[in-house]
Amino acid sequence: MRRTKAEAEETRAKLLDVAEHLFFELGVSAVTFDRIAAAAGVTRGAIYWHFANKAELLLALDELTTLPAEEMLVLSRETKPERPLDFVCEVARQCLHIIARDERRQRIYTILFRCDYHGELAELLKRDRETTQRHFGQLLEFFELAREKGQLAAHWKPETAVRTFQWSVTGLLFEWLKDRDAFDFVGDGEDMLRALLQSWSA
Repeated sequence: MRRTKAEAEETRAKLLDVAEHLFFELGVSAVTFDRIAAAAGVTRGAIYWHFANKAELLLALDELTTLPAEEMLVLSRETKPERPLDFVCEVARQCLHIIARDERRQRIYTILFRCDYHGELAELLKRDRETTQRHFGQLLEFFELAREKGQLAAHWKPETAVRTFQWSVTGLLFEWLKDRDAFDFVGDGEDMLRALLQSWSA
């Protein structure tokens, strides 16, 4: 019997939900498609109809964590904010709040941080590098604009400032996901952003 588009989308969503919880609880390497199929109540073939391998499944999970930051940065390139460094920090601050409220994002980020990016999962690492580089280019435009406006301190190169920002935010998230009781993700994260902004500002 041929499935409708709505039924296919429902099955795909269910597979993603089941895989997400199994990957989080057991680790990606310990979870097979057979196990996902059994937990989801579908055949193994149903999984392959949607996902060719674990890498495709994980990429689909990764897409569920997309934050509005990139869209905000792209849209604001045209308007060129008066204080670009403040704008970048405000976008990051909003993202901290979104992540802190969203347990699904937290689980998926944890899964991706724990991944062993070898074999069939090597494609994930390639995609992550491409995304990081794209974000680097987008952020660099704002830091170069700040330099043109005389708002970036002389001891900072735009490229170094962007990398420091990316490393700081990624490290903050990674450390918090390891132990969510260790510190206040939003509060300490906002303190970090203020400290970075103070250091960057001329």
